[in-house]
Order: sequence, then structure tokens, then C-alpha cells
Amino acid sequence: MKDSHKKRTGANSQPHDVFFRSVMKDVRVARDLIRACLPEDLLAVTDLDGLEWQKRDYTNTVRTESEIDVLYRTKISGMEAFLYVLLEHQARPDPLMPFRILYYTFLILHEYVKEVEAKGGTVKKLPLLVPVVIYHGQQPWNYPSDIHSLIDAPRELVDRYFMQPYRLIDLARITDQKLTGHAWATPMEMALKHIHDPDMLPALLEGASSMAGIVREGGRQYVEKVLQYMIGTGEISDRQAFFDIISEKVSPEVREEVMSLAQKIRQEGVEEGIKEGILKTAISMLADGADPKFVAKHTKLSLDEINELIKRKPINDEKRE
Repeated sequence: MKDSHKKRTGANSQPHDVFFRSVMKDVRVARDLIRACLPEDLLAVTDLDGLEWQKRDYTNTVRTESEIDVLYRTKISGMEAFLYVLLEHQARPDPLMPFRILYYTFLILHEYVKEVEAKGGTVKKLPLLVPVVIYHGQQPWNYPSDIHSLIDAPRELVDRYFMQPYRLIDLARITDQKLTGHAWATPMEMALKHIHDPDMLPALLEGASSMAGIVREGGRQYVEKVLQYMIGTGEISDRQAFFDIISEKVSPEVREEVMSLAQKIRQEGVEEGIKEGILKTAISMLADGADPKFVAKHTKLSLDEINELIKRKPINDEKRE
């Protein structure tokens, strides 16, 4: 998209950029422009006297070559807010302008969040941002400014669901009994809901019948993934009881597969622990001045591995840790 804009505007965008930015830095110009284009009800609660031009180092990330934009901070209804003015100088109007404004709005508010957090603050609510587009192309602007008009779906569905509050599934507020009625989603939801419990056995008992039904319907691999997640991430008071429940209430074949993988993961963990111990021993020996060949012989590490340890970090630093 950016390349096509360059072809359309080329170096001609530079005079617009310089002119527009220079005059819009004068808040008297900006104030009267905003006063002329905002609706009366919004103007009545907007602090135009407190308008502050915002220096923006990230400008190039929020505009294309055919646009110049400026941002002002102010207060609307006594709360922090932004007024965003974009100069559009393509020769022809862009039907996707509502989408672009939505994108630019997101980026500006994202920068606002980063700015607050960089100062040690926490953002719980975002400021209002009011966009204004100034177009000075040759052809009349005949496209709607509403983002909903761009969505290719029945208008009643767009109005009801697009850019509306998101649908929330709060697993903690849904009873296990209700979750067991969610068919194939039940095992996943039960695992996610109870993964931080002190013991996963009750959750397994609750969801076992659903898992068994899914296995019979051809979902064995899915159920195995859920059980592997439970045993690999959750807390289980009695591993033998865990596998017995799978065998008796889900499927003996599933039990064998999950147990096999659990043992493999456990063995890899043991081997990793042994390897870590050997590395620490080698580091300690090297820190004491041992010859690398001597360390390699007694730790069974290769000379390449010993040399890598030496290069990785000063040995004395490792030992102090």
C-alpha cells in the first residue's frame, strides 16, 4: 500500500507535509479549525484553551505517504482526551479510510499506554480520541466514514456484533456441571479451569465421561492432548489414581499412550537435571584452574563443550553465582 502511495504522490507530499505541520503547530489555527468542524455538543465539553500539540517520534508508523497527521492533547468533559487531525491529499478518496482511522487510533492509544507504563503508571482506561480528516483531493469524497459500512455482512449483524463488547467465557464462573454440557469443548474447558487447582484428580473425575464419549466419536488424539496437558502442567496428588481413572472411565488405550508420554517427559527431565549437574561441576573445576582436558575426561564432556563453557561467561563469575 505504501509503495502505491509513493507512486501517486511522490515528492509532492513533502510541501503538504511541511506546510500543514508548520501551521498546525500554532494552536490558534488548530483551535479554530477544530471549532469549525466539531459538533456543538462535543465542543461544549472540549477544552480548546488547553489544547496541546503533541510531538510524535513514531509518526511514520501511523501514516502513509499520502497523509500528514497531527495530534493534540486536551480535556473533554474534564478528562484527558486526544484530537487527531489527518490531512489526506490523494487525488482520489479512499473507501478504506474508516479502517485506516481505526488502525491509526489503535496505534496512538498503544503509544499512550506505553508512555504511561514507562513512567511506572498503570492504564485501566483509555482516553477518548476524536479523529478529523481533511481532504483536498480533486474528486469529491463520496464514501461513508462509518467503519461498519466496510464490513461485508448483513447490516443488522454488523450493528449487533462488530466493534461491540467482546464475548467473555469466564470459566471460573461456570459450574463444572454446565461445562460438561459443552460437548467436545468440555475436556479443554475443564482442564483450563482447574489447571491451577492443588489437585487435578477431581476435575478428571468430573470430565471423564465426556472424554470417553469423545474417544468413541474418534477424538482420541484430542483427549490425549488434554490429559497430557493436565499431567504435565497441573498438580496431581496420586499419579497412579490418575492413570487408573483414565483406564477405567476413559479408555485403556488412552491410558497407555498418556502414561508412555509422561514417562518419556519425566526421563527427559531427569536427564536434563543430570546434564545441568555435570555442567556445574565442569564450571567449578575450570574456575579452580583445572586443565580443560582433565575436566573433559572426568565429566565425559567433549573438549568443544568445555571450550564453549569457557567462552560463554567468565568462569569466576559462574563460580561466584
